Amino acid sequence: MSGKQKRFLGMPLSAEIAKTIREGQEDGGEINVESIPLGRIDVDEENPRRTGFSANNIGDPNTVIGDNANLGLIWEGLQNLAASIKSVGVQQPIKVYRHGDRFRIAFGERRFLASLIAGKTMIPAWILQEKPRYLRNIQYIENMQREDLTAWERILNIHGIINEFKLSGTEEMTVTLLTDISGMSKSRASHYLSIINGPDEVKELIRTGTINNIEKGGYLSRLKNETMRSKAIQMLKEGKDIKFIDKALQEKKVQNSDHTSNPTKLGRPRTRINLGHTANSNLLRIIMTSISVNDFILPSNDSLEWNDLEVVAELWKNFIVALEREIKQKRNL
Repeated sequence: MSGKQKRFLGMPLSAEIAKTIREGQEDGGEINVESIPLGRIDVDEENPRRTGFSANNIGDPNTVIGDNANLGLIWEGLQNLAASIKSVGVQQPIKVYRHGDRFRIAFGERRFLASLIAGKTMIPAWILQEKPRYLRNIQYIENMQREDLTAWERILNIHGIINEFKLSGTEEMTVTLLTDISGMSKSRASHYLSIINGPDEVKELIRTGTINNIEKGGYLSRLKNETMRSKAIQMLKEGKDIKFIDKALQEKKVQNSDHTSNPTKLGRPRTRINLGHTANSNLLRIIMTSISVNDFILPSNDSLEWNDLEVVAELWKNFIVALEREIKQKRNL
């Protein structure tokens, strides 16, 4: 594994989860390696590494693939793996856990599917006696070590972890918590959460392979204005990068604000003006002594009352009232 990948995987959230993951990766409790019939194995429908294929539809791949470019690539990879299995067999056992009287795949779905394509009837498997705790975390660690994951598969990995934590009663997933679990940077964790919590439109673009970049998906998901998001999507399809798009959208905002010279304000109209706050009583003394107001008496300049903010505040309030009254009287003359 490269140094970059090690930094990306990082350290698990806690010693308990780390121990559980090691157990799932290394021994998972009691494990036996056996050759078991493919017909007794089911794919894990909740595995974030799901291909979309199963024993039921592997014989008719076109119904699964449709116009999904990602699934087309997955099918091509399965065929290549099947050719290898025909030649040399399955070199690394898959990992399954008991589920009733059948087995469910924890790791190795592609080897299982490729074996079906290759016409095999048996496959070597590590057999766990029960479903591992924090299975999605374990699958995440194993999956993220692969460089051939699509952006959508990576998102499904993260989504599986979030759902598993919710079911276990763990606190709400945040950028910091996801960073602690995965070891990825906070900016990357923010992209993932923005996509997962963002508009379905962006998720669909990633799922179909139109967008295959986490950073671009995160950027689009944070655009709350649908018109702006549509413009950004169009520019991405034209091959523009995020910097170009962001600059173009900012310029568009400026143009729109220039065209709106008198925007309508919501809420009740303002009925008074706040004259502000100050702790400088001398400033108020200068203002009040500089303006002569009839029937309003101020303390002398050397009076200690000017040092008392409570007194000065009351004087200021009365001064404003008296000034407004005098101005009104002069206008009525």
